[in-house]
Amino acid sequence: MAAKSKTPLPKHGLVLVGGTFGPLHGGHALLLKEALKRGRGVCVGVMNDEMTQGKLHADRMPTFERRVDGVRDFFRKMNATDRVKISGLDGICGPEALEREAEAIVVTQETEGNAEKINEMRRRLGLSPLEIYGVERLKNEDGGVLSSTDIRKGKYDLGGKRTKLGATK
Repeated sequence: MAAKSKTPLPKHGLVLVGGTFGPLHGGHALLLKEALKRGRGVCVGVMNDEMTQGKLHADRMPTFERRVDGVRDFFRKMNATDRVKISGLDGICGPEALEREAEAIVVTQETEGNAEKINEMRRRLGLSPLEIYGVERLKNEDGGVLSSTDIRKGKYDLGGKRTKLGATK
């Protein structure tokens, strides 16, 4: 008889997660892994290029296509591409957030307010609110929050380690 897996089945059908993912770093990996853990299917919304223009150091932001490729590569390495759909975001949510099949959303403290706004939109449409799962933000080597902005500045690497450039600032 084959041994039963100790890994519980995901609780939800479709789980949502969104972000800029530019560049995709260790904190994003935690967010995406949590979405995989919670859902049998995952819809990842990647902010389009127009939406990233207001970000700090937007001139160093990878293009939408490169950011989508990074997300796709992450799921390929996790052997989970068959469970994932990637779409563009041109606001706080994509159309999937307002579909009946969506059951949960994974956020950081920074984006929890957007999840609450999405749930308010869902309530107005007569849909059940999404269950919200929070993920702690990854810390950098100096104890602060690892951010894509600091990575684009060259201050930290993708895992939160201070770079030579970051050590001189």
